[in-house]
Amino acid sequence: MINITKLNIPLNIIFSNDIFILLNVYTVKEFLDNKPTDKIIGYKYECVDTDTFEKFSVKILGQKPIISQDIIDGTENHIKVSFNDAIVKPYMIPSGGVALSFQASSIKVIQDK
Repeated sequence: MINITKLNIPLNIIFSNDIFILLNVYTVKEFLDNKPTDKIIGYKYECVDTDTFEKFSVKILGQKPIISQDIIDGTENHIKVSFNDAIVKPYMIPSGGVALSFQASSIKVIQDK
């Protein structure tokens, strides 16, 4: 039997478009003994797919965000982004279902032409 939690699915298998609208940025904190510490280890970028309008968050490890929430909140236009080396990992949830975790090596802002 295939263990689905070991799958690494490229993001372009899940979404046909590789440009997304950035909605929010959240800190990702380190956990020790199942409790969050004050140490920031990365950021989650909440996005929406422009074809399906599904929301999802992509975790990127690092000390500084590529774009801050203040910039997102202060812009009148949508901020378009894409991800480098983005993968999707399925994982089991306590109810017995499957959820998806999104990770990438970096994010880049797409400038309108």
